[in-house]
This record gives sequence, structure tokens and C-alpha cells, in this order.
Amino acid sequence: MKPILGGLLAFCLLFMSCSTDAENQEDPNENTSLIGTWYFIAYIDDEGQQDPNGCDNNDFIRFNEDDTFDFAYYYIEGEECITRGDQTGQWSYASDGILELVYNEQETREVGYVIEENELTLTIDEGLGEYQERYEKEE
Repeated sequence: MKPILGGLLAFCLLFMSCSTDAENQEDPNENTSLIGTWYFIAYIDDEGQQDPNGCDNNDFIRFNEDDTFDFAYYYIEGEECITRGDQTGQWSYASDGILELVYNEQETREVGYVIEENELTLTIDEGLGEYQERYEKEE
């Protein structure tokens, strides 16, 4: 019985002392808070990266401490920069690197996110292929 218990104990100690590289890496999302206002700086899809031009520089998403968010997209009409309308919703952490966004209490989306230094990258799939939106945090 002692050899079995000794072997089991040695196996448990070996298993507990080993860790993967992934366990030792810091989560980059922990270094910068999601809370705050983020301004649009790039759209990325299979065709490459498109930087903002004109009114796109006004696009933003804001994550609030009360688990709400709001965002606005802008476009040019004639010579004026016009918002497409502010949108609001609820947000929560769904899992590691995934946000759950609920728009107007009806539409729910899971969106990948990564925060590196002062940049937030959202990975979105609306059923027609994946794309990314990149934002820079307001100082």
C-alpha cells in the first residue's frame, strides 16, 4: 500500500509543480482598464487595414463602470459630419478575451477583445466573415 501511496503522492507533486507557458504569461487585458472612451483608429478585414478618414475620426465606443456602453459612428453627408445615431447597451466579460454586448436589450453578440498598451482591438463576426476594429483610449 505504501508504494502505491508514495507513487500517487509523487505523481501529484510532479503534476502540481509543472505549468505551461500559457499559465505563466500575463493577460495583456489586465494591464489597461476597458473602462473609458476609445476612439476609432483602424478597420481590418481580409482585404487589409483601412485607416479612418474624415468623420471616421469621431467614431468612439465608451465602456462605463455600471456595465453599460455607448458608441457612435459618423459619416459625411455633403460637407457635414453626421452621426448615424448613438447606440447604447450592456456589456459583461463572457470569458477570457470575450465580451458579451447586449444592444437595446434585444441583440446579443460575443466579441473578442485584446488590449495592448493604449489600443483596444475588437474582433467581430456578424455572419459574413470576421473583421476587426481598432481603437485608441482617450487620455
